[in-house]
Amino acid sequence: MRAARELGFRYDTSGVNNQVWPKKEKGLWDLSMQLVPVPGRAFETLTMDYNFLVNQSGTTRGNPAKHAYWGDQMRDGLLKGFSRAYEGNRAPLIIGNHFESWNGGTYMRAVQETIERVCTKPEVRCVSFRQLADWLDVQDPQALARLRTLKVGEDPKAGWTSFLSEQPAPPPVSEQQPSAPLAEQPAPAPKGVPGAPAVTR
Repeated sequence: MRAARELGFRYDTSGVNNQVWPKKEKGLWDLSMQLVPVPGRAFETLTMDYNFLVNQSGTTRGNPAKHAYWGDQMRDGLLKGFSRAYEGNRAPLIIGNHFESWNGGTYMRAVQETIERVCTKPEVRCVSFRQLADWLDVQDPQALARLRTLKVGEDPKAGWTSFLSEQPAPPPVSEQQPSAPLAEQPAPAPKGVPGAPAVTR
């Protein structure tokens, strides 16, 4: 991780995450694949074609009669993961894909159909890892820390406006420091829906 950071890398996608807001680990944004439901099964798996494959056929050339079902299962799992974020904590949904024709290309179809259904929804942006890292870099760290308190699928009970405008509790009087001049105060988070990139002109 240190070597990656020193070489200019800004994010890491090699781990396993739940669907919560990203944080930095050792100076790199942790944008790892996330666990989403596997429809019809009692467990979750990573948002990656290969992980669905392993849980379905265990081979890249499984039973052709099941190809359509397996692709639908992956698509529906990604859509379930998207919905619980969209209706809940608005954490970015991270999807991985090998661009392979495994099991008749059914996983490529699953990702394509997911993109077609979610990228046109209001307040949704489908972006690259680099674009997500760019957006995270310019957010108010306190706002991101607050977003990270939301669990998988959890929405702010009092609404987004109230949730993001809450200020952290001040330290005890004996520990308070003099207020910084106005110019040194952190800039507020961009207006808009959590998860949507800020518009710059």
